[in-house]
Amino acid sequence: GIEAWFGRLGRGAQVAVYDARGTGLSDRAATDFGIDAMIGDLDAVVARLGWDEFVLCGFFNASAPALAYAARHPERVSDLVIWGGFARGSDIYPLPMTVDPSAAVAQWPMLVDTAARTWTAGSGDEARRTADYFRSCVEPVTAVRAFAAAREYDVRGLLAEVRARTLVIQRRDAPSQRLEVARGLAAGIPEAQLQ
Repeated sequence: GIEAWFGRLGRGAQVAVYDARGTGLSDRAATDFGIDAMIGDLDAVVARLGWDEFVLCGFFNASAPALAYAARHPERVSDLVIWGGFARGSDIYPLPMTVDPSAAVAQWPMLVDTAARTWTAGSGDEARRTADYFRSCVEPVTAVRAFAAAREYDVRGLLAEVRARTLVIQRRDAPSQRLEVARGLAAGIPEAQLQ
């Protein structure tokens, strides 16, 4: 799983993982999940760590901000890994979303279980652990706000400006990670590889 992946990375490099705004130990009262706000958070982490050049990984909804950051800061991002990512949010979230707090709370159990099964491509232990993790680190209304904002992300115009060596990773057995989205993403980035 992801824990083992980070463990292997940490054997040979300094690894920093931070909670996205509104989740985990980050500001739980956040309401702005726009791409510029997400890039600002990444800038703050990089400044705090004092990194001049690094490998950037963007997973799922963090992929579009990672792509935009890499395009804007080619001198900093040497390599880029996009996992389960997208350049245009509506490719992943085709239906418009409204933030209705009472509906978010009422539909939270279904939403979190569906998201976990979709992202892990199953309904076993990995999906249950993922759903439990989601429940522990984000409130329902915050999650819906973040999903609604991610639906509006569109960084397709920046893909050609990404200079970092790029690896696009897509689970072929996960319904939310449509292969045609990954292919389009990889095709738009100079010399990106798709796995």
